[in-house]
Amino acid sequence: MSYVGNIRPYGSGKWGSHGKANANVPAEEMMKSVWRDVVAILTYQGSWWDCLLNYGMTVPALYILYVCGKKKSTGIQMRWGLWLVALISYQLSLCLFLFECVGISIVWNTVLAWMLLESRMLDSSVESDAHICNVLFWGVVSAIVVNFYYLVFDEFITTVAHVLSWGLGFAIFYCDRKCG
Repeated sequence: MSYVGNIRPYGSGKWGSHGKANANVPAEEMMKSVWRDVVAILTYQGSWWDCLLNYGMTVPALYILYVCGKKKSTGIQMRWGLWLVALISYQLSLCLFLFECVGISIVWNTVLAWMLLESRMLDSSVESDAHICNVLFWGVVSAIVVNFYYLVFDEFITTVAHVLSWGLGFAIFYCDRKCG
């Protein structure tokens, strides 16, 4: 999650107080602006390097989530799907309404942390579970490298967001366990 400016105080953005539309902006123009912002967030404002790093991390994170979820009941699969939708919504909401940021790194960092704890529940004697653990291992190693890259070459607040997203992944794991 790269930040392109300072933290925007809540309610001072283009959408007005508490995320409500500004009365002076026509609804059609506001929707075009929202979609433009969403595209800018998801494309890292055109930065191919950030897209390569972050979508390269998103693929293994979602693969692990999918493979681990296949072994679960339909109810758990649906709950995990809702967690994923909530994560994506959270990431977009942060960038649209609270901070001037771009990216999807909170999603993949959170999913990797969540699946790291989930992998403890796998039976390592099963070959496919060993494959999942192997992919997860390399996913976590890659995440550490990418997060270190952002620590060195980006604003420190980006690293803070990445660390907090690992905490969010742990929280989702424990909340999911309590719900199940």
